Amino acid sequence: MKQMAQSVYMAGVLIGAIVMGGLADIFGRRNVMLVNNLIVAVTGTCAAFSPSIDAYIVARFLLGLGIMGSYLNAYSLGLEWLDTRHRVLFATTMAYAYTTGQLVLAGLAYAVRDWRSLQLYVSAPYFLFFAFSWFHPESARWLMLQGRYKDALKWFEHVAKINSRNITNDLLSVEVLEKAMESSSAPSKKTYTAFHLLKLVELRRRTFIISLIWFATSFCYFGVAMNLQGFKVNIFLLMLIFSAVDFPATLIVLAMISLIGRRAATGTPLLLAGCTCIAVVFIPTDMEMLRTSFAVVGKGAVAGVFNTLFLVAGEIYPTVIRQVGMGTTSTMARVGGMLAPLVTISGEIYPLFPQIIYGGVSLIAGLVAFLLPEMLNKPLADTIEDLKCQKMRKSKRQANEEKAAATSLLVPKTIQESHI
Repeated sequence: MKQMAQSVYMAGVLIGAIVMGGLADIFGRRNVMLVNNLIVAVTGTCAAFSPSIDAYIVARFLLGLGIMGSYLNAYSLGLEWLDTRHRVLFATTMAYAYTTGQLVLAGLAYAVRDWRSLQLYVSAPYFLFFAFSWFHPESARWLMLQGRYKDALKWFEHVAKINSRNITNDLLSVEVLEKAMESSSAPSKKTYTAFHLLKLVELRRRTFIISLIWFATSFCYFGVAMNLQGFKVNIFLLMLIFSAVDFPATLIVLAMISLIGRRAATGTPLLLAGCTCIAVVFIPTDMEMLRTSFAVVGKGAVAGVFNTLFLVAGEIYPTVIRQVGMGTTSTMARVGGMLAPLVTISGEIYPLFPQIIYGGVSLIAGLVAFLLPEMLNKPLADTIEDLKCQKMRKSKRQANEEKAAATSLLVPKTIQESHI
């Protein structure tokens, strides 16, 4: 029954990623986050006091749905309010908050053995989050794309006041916002769905790539984490090491994102994880310390990517379909998480099979990651038209670079001929 309740919860997470992302692009990030925080608070509390297993399972499903909707919209709001320089800092904060939450939950579960009390303790804070959400600014990007310039101006002034900034009308007004939108892209009230991720050429390639990376990252992450019994090391010590390695790994990957770009920072750790997983197969079983060290490095590498994928996924989609894109592609992580245990079970028949599969999938995803569009120091796109303009500018720049390279090859020959 525990497995069933957990499966239903994950089903709620999966559906929430798709449904809540679409609703946020229609009704706004703040409104949907507000509702989802209330859903988590109420359904989590109901689960703690559920009179039957049926009521508990229903509450867990709604809880999963609300959790994913809350996280997605919180992440999107952060991306859309921050400039390029601060996006990585925001991603770092979110990643460490997630990992810290896991450690706190482990300690709380150790101290509170009654599951109803534990469920209540982790759900009650969401009533505070719900109250706090009322004061969170709506995405000004989204409001402007809806043509709601007055509402966007209100939130701009609110944020400026919080930051103790005085902004005059010549710098920020409805007219200034309208002119800014006219120079970049026109307001769009068209509703986009997951179908458009495959229909539109500008989005299809990005969706396939990021979906594969989500799948491989989750598949390898949970696969390696669940294969602890395969190492002849104290399992509790290994669990502690596997959890602790997430902190430095995430910091390293986030530093790579700022220094060498999103593509290399995503692809390189996945290639490293794939190599370490496969290398474990060829290390003798009597060299247990070396095998464990390789596994820890692989787990850390894939954990670093896992904790930064929302940043990468959020940047490659325009504002009008960002939530749909992030939500839909992240569902592949749930698929990877569900398939990982099946591969681990196959290790009872073929002991080397799981490591080879985890490593192979990670290697493929690592190579494909280098096909992602590079977003280092680039502004977020707001509309599909913005993506088309970016593509045209990139093609023109590449053509100019090729022309310049061809010209440079001719220069030595010309100089040589002039001296004959």
